[in-house]
Amino acid sequence: MTTEAGPLTVAGLTIEPGRAAAGWLPVEGLPDQRLPLMVSNGAGPGPRLGVTAGMHAAEYCGIEAATRLTRMIDPTELAGSIVVVPIVNFAGFCRRTEYVSPLDGHDLHAAFPGRDDGLPSERVAATIVRHVIAPAAAYLDLHGGDLTEALAPFTIYDRAADPAIAAASRALGEVYDFGFIASSTMDGAPYAHASRTGKPAIIAEAGQQGIYDEAVVQGHLAGLQNVLRRLGMLPGEPVKRRETEDAGELLWIRSEAEGTFHPRVRVGERVNSGHLLAETRDFFGRPTGEIRAPADALVLWMMTALAMPKGVTLVGMGVPGFNPRTRTQPTGVQQL
Repeated sequence: MTTEAGPLTVAGLTIEPGRAAAGWLPVEGLPDQRLPLMVSNGAGPGPRLGVTAGMHAAEYCGIEAATRLTRMIDPTELAGSIVVVPIVNFAGFCRRTEYVSPLDGHDLHAAFPGRDDGLPSERVAATIVRHVIAPAAAYLDLHGGDLTEALAPFTIYDRAADPAIAAASRALGEVYDFGFIASSTMDGAPYAHASRTGKPAIIAEAGQQGIYDEAVVQGHLAGLQNVLRRLGMLPGEPVKRRETEDAGELLWIRSEAEGTFHPRVRVGERVNSGHLLAETRDFFGRPTGEIRAPADALVLWMMTALAMPKGVTLVGMGVPGFNPRTRTQPTGVQQL
């Protein structure tokens, strides 16, 4: 969607050209739930960019960057508009929860496109689709490591989208300038819904373990400005500080039993097939198994908690050359 020069109304909030404003976005069907909303309406016509953060409530660096975005950009120099919901899992943020929404125990990041008559997480997702994703020309979802997660900064685009949209999404991921880019074919994620409905979209991942890190916030802000330049919404060209490496298809390894988790690699490390990634033990310290790389891969994400419930994600890897549409998925690996 291209925003014409003129007043812009989002969820009852009206913003004149060359101005920014903030308010609350009500969640339909949940009268006690509302989300922070920040909008910048540029002085000139241009694309509309939708931005979210805080799908997972303790991924603080992305949340802080999203919160600063419309206050950092001078709307008189902006072409088009920016619509930001900086804390989607607002109930979880206020309660300092990890991963899921306390409204229903579900992962908001897997609830899209949502339903107005569904679970609370689905209603929040439907609200984000209606007001942020559907009217946008492009969409960014900011993430990072949650309370028990370490990661190397990277971006993700949806390879299951129309090839032209996938290519445009990849281009946004590259200018975000996080060093690594991975592809995925996950259903239910907001960036996947956006891409499959014709809008270039990415996830940007940086920050870890619930730490509010100013350097990481600045990295997100630099990436956001690069995307605005790429879309022609700010003057100038994107500023790249590094070459972007293709990490391949994003794959996850999940736990098969409860116990304790003992990593043997670090994020950012490249490993060969069969490399020891971690050991598992029971609650008496007795070894119960080894987790080995099912393919040559780059370790992008790793759980840092000792506690290991059954079924939780333990390691996230980028596997170059892996295509789930043409190859058998490696044993023990689940796709994001």
